[in-house]
Amino acid sequence: RHRRVAVRVHAAKGETSADPNAPLGPNKTAADAVNNGLACFEKRRYDAAVRNFSAALKDFGSPSEDESRAALYNRACAYVKLTKYDEAKVDLKSAINDYNLKFSVVLKDPDMEVFRGTPQYEEMEAEEVKGFRSNKSVQKLKAEAQEPFRFVKLYAFGGLGAGAFIGLIIILSRLSLAIQGGDDAPALDETILNLLVNATAVAGFAYLFNNELKAREKTEAKVAREEELGRLRMAIEESKEDVLVSQLRGNYRLFIIAGSDEHCDEAMGQLVKYKAKLKEEKVVIATVDMLTGGGKKKKATKAPGAAMAALKAEFAAEKEASDDGSAPALAEPMEFGKKSKRAEVAASATRVTEKKWRVAPLDEDAWRAWIVDEIERNGFDPTVRDVFFSVGKDGTLWKSGAGTPNWMKIIEELPTSGLTGV
Repeated sequence: RHRRVAVRVHAAKGETSADPNAPLGPNKTAADAVNNGLACFEKRRYDAAVRNFSAALKDFGSPSEDESRAALYNRACAYVKLTKYDEAKVDLKSAINDYNLKFSVVLKDPDMEVFRGTPQYEEMEAEEVKGFRSNKSVQKLKAEAQEPFRFVKLYAFGGLGAGAFIGLIIILSRLSLAIQGGDDAPALDETILNLLVNATAVAGFAYLFNNELKAREKTEAKVAREEELGRLRMAIEESKEDVLVSQLRGNYRLFIIAGSDEHCDEAMGQLVKYKAKLKEEKVVIATVDMLTGGGKKKKATKAPGAAMAALKAEFAAEKEASDDGSAPALAEPMEFGKKSKRAEVAASATRVTEKKWRVAPLDEDAWRAWIVDEIERNGFDPTVRDVFFSVGKDGTLWKSGAGTPNWMKIIEELPTSGLTGV
């Protein structure tokens, strides 16, 4: 696991300690404390990481700018893991404003993905954090990237419309002179024709400009929904750390099946026959139980088959070593963007199993809220909760619908190129 903010002085290679709070040895300097904090963070001992980063800031005199920046930012990451978002915000603000941390680090770091969806993140805009980019502004940039020529079209339609409007004002003054008559008055019929041409141009360019604005708003809303989906969490049985939907991007497609237990089981039963094709296309499936009997929400579980590393085992397992049916080779670790799961987890997935192509959503209330919003936005029957969504490799929503779809058709139409297929 690569941490993006670290000090330049590292503990000696191979140095270890029996103290779990200082795995690299006793803290003798601020740099030692930061490095021990990083080591604890890697082991997911976030409370111990916070203590080490705090020690780096206050126990060894005045730390250098690099040490302060590293301690503050990495302590903020640990606070996010501990869901202490107020404390994370304070440390981020200090690291950025006082120690010149680039805000782009916050935008790119997967450890900050959850924090970027909190109210505390948006509060930083009012607190004048240097380089702050709100989720809305980031979503606008992503929307513009999906429609790179929209700005050119808005500029062209707006400019041409403004020119036609100015021409219309001039023609109206000429029309007044033409009506009054006189030797120098413009011809009335020609003036009326020019008036109609310019009026039509103004109306036409205004219509085109307005349509482009509406299309931009629609794209921005779509990107906002996809970013919200990207912050939803899934369980990894072999690890205590969750995986965000956004971490599937670039590697896997996601099918979301939501509804009653019966609907989810029926859909999964139908998909079993296409399992080989789904693995080939790197499709993973999340099932969300919307409500159970009596309106009570079902208790979230990590079964069945929540193991993300074993998911990679299914997709990447090599052919059997011999014709007599020997076991497949060890799978590669499952990749999440530029990161990969821990090697020990991947090594435990030695055999392909039947259920490990399926992931288990965590914080099911958040998943349900997103699904209900999509149901209402798509105009589905509000009493219907049996729905499906298909998410492309780039995180864009590709298809959705109510009830049970024609899975064969959807699988056959999976994009192989472009935004949703790359």
